[in-house]
Amino acid sequence: MFVGQVTCQIEVGKAHDSFRGLKFFLVEAEHKVDWDGPVVAVDTVGARTGDLVVVALAPFGPTLNIPADLPVEAAVVAIVRSLQAASGVGERPQSGAAPASAPAPAA
Repeated sequence: MFVGQVTCQIEVGKAHDSFRGLKFFLVEAEHKVDWDGPVVAVDTVGARTGDLVVVALAPFGPTLNIPADLPVEAAVVAIVRSLQAASGVGERPQSGAAPASAPAPAA
């Protein structure tokens, strides 16, 4: 799994019948991963371009309702509301979300 930002939605003109009704995104990882460039991910949660999301990599469990024989390697499984470092430094609210309050100063 990784956290990434949806950079664009892929509009498919013609696709195999198995892919009908699926929405595809390009997702750019927000942290170090073992590959270069964005990942094509199937949306399972109603994400939008610009959202910060959690992406699961195949193989998927049966709860995602993605058939095992469908050649999908990544799926958007959550929309991130905010990221918080353990110290509260580096908080990053999701676009459109209210920013989290700042941590109290140390005594």
